[in-house]
Amino acid sequence: MEVLMQDLNELFRSKVQACFLGVAIGDAMGMPVETMTDDQIEKAVPGGVTGFLDAKQTRFDSISNFKAGETTDDWQLTRALAKSLIRCKGYDFEDMLKEQIREANESTAGWGGSTRNSIFQIQRFFQTDGREGKDPRNHSNRPAPNQGCGNGVAMKIAPLAMYVALANGGVTGGKMMSICVEQGMATHSDIRASIAAYAICWLMSSSVKDEMDVGSRKVDLKFKALVKTVRAAEKLYSAYHDYTDKISDRLQKIHENGLLSNLNGLIQQNGCSCYSLESIPFAIAIFFRNPTNFRAGVLEAVNAGGDTDTNAAIVGALIGANVGLESIPVEWQEFNRTFRDAKALGVEFFDTFAGRK
Repeated sequence: MEVLMQDLNELFRSKVQACFLGVAIGDAMGMPVETMTDDQIEKAVPGGVTGFLDAKQTRFDSISNFKAGETTDDWQLTRALAKSLIRCKGYDFEDMLKEQIREANESTAGWGGSTRNSIFQIQRFFQTDGREGKDPRNHSNRPAPNQGCGNGVAMKIAPLAMYVALANGGVTGGKMMSICVEQGMATHSDIRASIAAYAICWLMSSSVKDEMDVGSRKVDLKFKALVKTVRAAEKLYSAYHDYTDKISDRLQKIHENGLLSNLNGLIQQNGCSCYSLESIPFAIAIFFRNPTNFRAGVLEAVNAGGDTDTNAAIVGALIGANVGLESIPVEWQEFNRTFRDAKALGVEFFDTFAGRK
């Protein structure tokens, strides 16, 4: 029994490390071609992206001079959530926001508008004891059409997913959803951004202890369970929205239309932009296409175009959480200090919540 527990601990530690590392690698791999279409990527990089590159895109000045392997807000904010959880030895809403504020004051290169603006408004709220700025607990404002529904919540959710996975039943599905909503609506006014984050959090945390392999019946059952879980969340928070376009419907369409086996159809029919209704179902589909193949999944997400860094970061985290470090090419793991730091953070995180029990 003791040997079995040691083996399980090693496996779960590896999965936490790979989850964090997956965010960093996916972010860095997608950074050079962010917002470019698949055709533009093919023209700029004949044969497609196969490794780390200097920035190719010209839309965002803040990252136009980034070098191969550099990361953006995906890893920066993921790291912030992980640091807060470790420091507090659990979830603390205000501390988690303050850690993100610290990151914002270091750099906002490549940050999404909703996250950047909200974080600085929340900072103002804290600085003035609530007299000015944005109250992060006030969710009364209705979003303008197509505003506040980016993937900025889902892209940083990996540490919360690992916290849930290591809590051994200490965090229920309802609590997981409430945390995603609390964190999400602090920066994104559209509830669907939070539900998208919950979909990723649920799938990622469940994969740690219930590994999937390509082609197994478990893949189909897990996808159906995910749709059901997301529908329940949408129903629970229906008072926050009256949208006809929902995450669950997007996922259902992917399943019913056979888009898991049709990459071009997935890109054309669902999209892969930073809009949560596109990015999250897309990243989930790429994961289900490549649940154990890190290299294939990350590169597929990148070469599809769109929000390449975030999509690849989410895919990398999902595959990493599913199968651990052995899925990640060694040359990618050791490419730079950032990636080595991500692995080290994974060890510290695991030891905080499980390794020393």
